[in-house]
Amino acid sequence: MRSFAIRQKTNIKRLNPGDIVEVPILNGKYSYAQVGPSPLFVFFDGVFEQRPSAEAILPLNILFKLWLHKDALRGDRWKKLSSADLSPENMVAPPMRKQDVVSGRLFIHHSDYADSNYEKPATLSEIENLETAAVWDIPQVEQRIEDHYLGKPNKWEEALKIKLERVPIDQLK
Repeated sequence: MRSFAIRQKTNIKRLNPGDIVEVPILNGKYSYAQVGPSPLFVFFDGVFEQRPSAEAILPLNILFKLWLHKDALRGDRWKKLSSADLSPENMVAPPMRKQDVVSGRLFIHHSDYADSNYEKPATLSEIENLETAAVWDIPQVEQRIEDHYLGKPNKWEEALKIKLERVPIDQLK
């Protein structure tokens, strides 16, 4: 006889685009992010000991924008502070970089290239300041933010760096 686990329905809070969330970092301090269109999150450049208003967060510079695993949209690890309209530049994911693991070729990944599988071949100089097209987990993001403010290299960012020795010569411009 086969047995099945029964899942209980829980009251999981779901985050929506525009929601501003509090990201716990650095022993009781916080950073903040805004939920973009899934899976995009926009992280603001600032560390706070006291909870600021949404009005104080939205004008901050952007630290980075990245894709976050869908689990970030559920649960209570990141608490919702408030909600605000997304700015036009945060309504779409920015161009991101990719490196083919087999050929080493470089690509820009963006919705502008939907007709070509969302990718366009690129040179090294075109992708050097772009975020890597990768889906991050919550602990990795928290560590990345902490490392940024501590002035330390982040092991996850280091692992995602372009492998220069694998880039074809025609893309090394």
